[in-house]
Amino acid sequence: MNSILVIVEGTTDIGFIEGITERLQVTCRVHLMRGNRPEKASRILVALQGEFERAIVLKDLHREGRNRVALIHKLTDKAKQLEKQGLRLHIITIKWGIES
Repeated sequence: MNSILVIVEGTTDIGFIEGITERLQVTCRVHLMRGNRPEKASRILVALQGEFERAIVLKDLHREGRNRVALIHKLTDKAKQLEKQGLRLHIITIKWGIES
């Protein structure tokens, strides 16, 4: 059982996270979200629930045209539900300046 699941939006994010985990000698599974909708991340978390102890969602906000605060609240609400079931979840929002 892998202990960490990292959900990312882009293929370049996968390579970056895998490079970091390799250097840190940490085993994790990186999953591609394929899009910029938080609903996809919550579906992935529910589908893979029980396989991981911890999960990290890296969410780009600079491409999102909708209300950013509402998106964060939506992901946070889902995180609270999953944390009650034993999953430790962290949502990290990525701004354009940090990503480049």
